[in-house]
Amino acid sequence: MIRPRRIVVKNGVYHFYNRFINGEAFFQDIEIVRVFVKYLYEAANYFNVDIIFWMCMQNHFHIILRINNENLSEFIQRYATKFARYINKKFNRKGPVFESRHKTKLIDTDEYFMTVLGYIILNPIKSGIVNDIFKYKWSNLDEIINENDNKNYSIIYDYFSKDREVGRKFFKKWVRDLVNDKVKLENIEKFHGQFLMNKIKKEEILKNINRRQNRKKVDLEKRANYYQTKKVSYEEIKNIIAKASIKNEYWKGIWKTKSKFVLHLKWYLLRYFCNFTLNKIRIIERAKKHSTISSALERIKRSSKKITAINSFIKENIAKKDIK
Repeated sequence: MIRPRRIVVKNGVYHFYNRFINGEAFFQDIEIVRVFVKYLYEAANYFNVDIIFWMCMQNHFHIILRINNENLSEFIQRYATKFARYINKKFNRKGPVFESRHKTKLIDTDEYFMTVLGYIILNPIKSGIVNDIFKYKWSNLDEIINENDNKNYSIIYDYFSKDREVGRKFFKKWVRDLVNDKVKLENIEKFHGQFLMNKIKKEEILKNINRRQNRKKVDLEKRANYYQTKKVSYEEIKNIIAKASIKNEYWKGIWKTKSKFVLHLKWYLLRYFCNFTLNKIRIIERAKKHSTISSALERIKRSSKKITAINSFIKENIAKKDIK
């Protein structure tokens, strides 16, 4: 079954959530929650993502965030990989930690934003964990309702007042009224799906996404054809990489290590410029499974930074001139 395309919009606000595999209640341990939040904010700082609201339940979590660049998938991959490794090491286990792909719902109306926020806040009460939401410590609600200088929370306060302090106080009252059933939320099912904006805006976003994907596809085909005519072999690729000077600008802040960049670079060149099948690359590279290679290549194609880095290497070490 083909999974739906993740809609990524610069400066977009998202409801972001997932649950643990087999209903594992990892978040019963507050220390695990702290580690989760630590990795979440580390990835957010790295990719310039604004964490607006988060709440952890025993076996799942909800987050409202804003991305300032089109790097939502890279952000998810970075934090989720670190957290999965931590859980597997802590419990001496193997395999996936999350039940499925992370869900991301694009929010672009005040109505939907407040509905999602209210829905998340009520989770611990409806689950019977607490009666007083202000005593629930597995979220950043306490920080939001008290005095703070976190600019990420302005989107919440601004709903009530352009004066930050007035907005904060009104939000605290809104939460209290919400818990006491004085605030009626819209049915969240009404907002099911990734698009809430008008049809024109939706088509404009999809058009931009398709344009970027088609541009990448055409670029890949041009370069693949170019190198196939040059008949670059496996041995030549190996020799080129071995003799090349691997600059820090190629990989630092993009790949975890220099060696990981070199490995993925080699796979990329073999796949798209030597036209090797994934299985052939797996065999000659002695990889355990070709899905490891295909996943790495997909992550490269989705990342403009990685594509740029590889193109820079190619232009400086293989191609004599840029490919128009």
